[in-house]
Amino acid sequence: TIRYQKFSCASDVYAFGLVIWEICCLGATVYGSIATSDLLTRIKKGIRPEKQPFISEDLYQLMLNCWELDPTERVEISDAIGLLKQLQSSPNYYLNFSINDIHLPYYLPLLEIKN
Repeated sequence: TIRYQKFSCASDVYAFGLVIWEICCLGATVYGSIATSDLLTRIKKGIRPEKQPFISEDLYQLMLNCWELDPTERVEISDAIGLLKQLQSSPNYYLNFSINDIHLPYYLPLLEIKN
């Protein structure tokens, strides 16, 4: 999508993973510490939003499945939603904000103002 401005179900799945990360990080800016000019190169090299300590491994793995570099390898949206439903009904905590010294990722409100 970034390179060719073509949208697909696979690009929507990638975006869905980013939205999950943003929600889990209480509105933090995805890739907030990376310069826009470096973003595409870093994504192609496999850089993904960091796993925050308060996000469970299962939930982060779902995000990683959404962010596969090869669009054909990404999870189907119906499977992603099904997995979220499973996680929601699980007795485990998938977001744990009781961890000491939590530092949320960057939030860059000026990005919204400029756009």
